[in-house]
Amino acid sequence: MESVNGRVSYSPTRIYDVDGALAKVNNGVRSVYSPAVKRRLLRVIDQFRPDVVHFHGTCYQLTPSVARACVARATPCVITAHEYKTVCANQRLWDDRAGAACFACVGEMSNARRSINIISKRCVKSSAAASALAAVEHPLSSRLWGTASPVIHTPSAYMKSVIERSGVGVGPVLHLDLPWSRESAAQRNGAGEANDKADGRFVVAYMGRLAVEKGVDDLVRAWRFVEIELPNAELRIYGDGSERARLESLASEMKLKKATFHGVYRHEDLERILRDVDLTVHPSRWAENSPYTVRESLQYDVPAVVSDMGGMPELVNDRTGAVYQSSDIVALAKAICDESGVRRARSAGLRSGVAELRVDSSEHVAALADLYGLAMRHAERRRKVVTNGS
Repeated sequence: MESVNGRVSYSPTRIYDVDGALAKVNNGVRSVYSPAVKRRLLRVIDQFRPDVVHFHGTCYQLTPSVARACVARATPCVITAHEYKTVCANQRLWDDRAGAACFACVGEMSNARRSINIISKRCVKSSAAASALAAVEHPLSSRLWGTASPVIHTPSAYMKSVIERSGVGVGPVLHLDLPWSRESAAQRNGAGEANDKADGRFVVAYMGRLAVEKGVDDLVRAWRFVEIELPNAELRIYGDGSERARLESLASEMKLKKATFHGVYRHEDLERILRDVDLTVHPSRWAENSPYTVRESLQYDVPAVVSDMGGMPELVNDRTGAVYQSSDIVALAKAICDESGVRRARSAGLRSGVAELRVDSSEHVAALADLYGLAMRHAERRRKVVTNGS
């Protein structure tokens, strides 16, 4: 589809689950570089004549061909780094085969060395073929984006540090938090101060994918210690994924009394889920950038315990939760038990702590406007350098 009312354009659809060797090869090549996407973006730039193009994700569907389009029309561009694509072929700083965080390419300046890492570690889907393709795509993408020299917007200071340490050859890298809600859900609904449950229950929730890198098994193992210390504690796990059956078996083997799995949830279910929750836990083993689940918990007046991975520690302070060392089950259990003694869910103190962290939409938009101005100035300086150099 080309456009809707002349304002929306779509890239050509690419379906990856296809039959036939030729179709798979064709799809693989077009996931590295798509001339059709470049032509379509060129038409959009010519029609709309933007001052800046802002990309929120270019992998697989758009491809780095969009960088060539921006260079061809001398249009400044900005990329929001939601994932680690500029540094890591699988975008997560995670080794699927080892089941562990991987920082082999962080700080690695050589594209050749990165390509060797991708192939030797089978970084993409644990597949030799997919990883070989990524080993070609990754340096090509770095070179193409290097010619466009976009300004990189990172939602976390941690992401900024990773990109800067890796010397990927892009333009300026700036940290700007994503927007938070103006006020908490409890404030919108006129809820009062925190109140302890009459039966003394302390309800803890996990919300998210059930995958190895999310570390939910650490939470399940830690819960055995929590149940000993807090007989009235209750664990609710919301979400689904490849690890669900294993996690349910683990909970059963450990004979946990009050750990339940509730399956898939929708965004509109959040208020209902969190209304009765005293604490959320985010036990990731991978370096999460700036996860919405932590923000959602705090915006619904529920404190959060997070692992020390990635940008998550930036989303809590001493009034809104706690940080523990990832994979340390005893430390996780202690953090949960300590929070039970504070009981700060839906409290004025928690809301005050969240207010210190929050960047509201108007602040975010104003900062984005400044960032766009920087992108335009950066592009103009580069044009002058090229002109003078020629």
